[in-house]
Amino acid sequence: MAAGSAGEGAGSNTELPDAGLDTGRPAAPESTMGGETSCIICFERPKSHLAVPCSHLCVCGPCSELMRECPYCREPVMMWLAPRPV
Repeated sequence: MAAGSAGEGAGSNTELPDAGLDTGRPAAPESTMGGETSCIICFERPKSHLAVPCSHLCVCGPCSELMRECPYCREPVMMWLAPRPV
């Protein structure tokens, strides 16, 4: 193979996050991209309600009103709770 061809460097394992590729997207916190704190249904509002009995904290209030089963595990939901940390 010629120098600089696609096969060169085979065996070097650069992981995608380490490649330094510029996607053109601005850096954003995970929660603004539907991460740990965003509702897993609408991705717009923060998670605020947990499903009973499975206890998955996964949706916001407005989305919880539409759900009859946990969107995470599909367990039937008896009710939704809004936990209040102290």
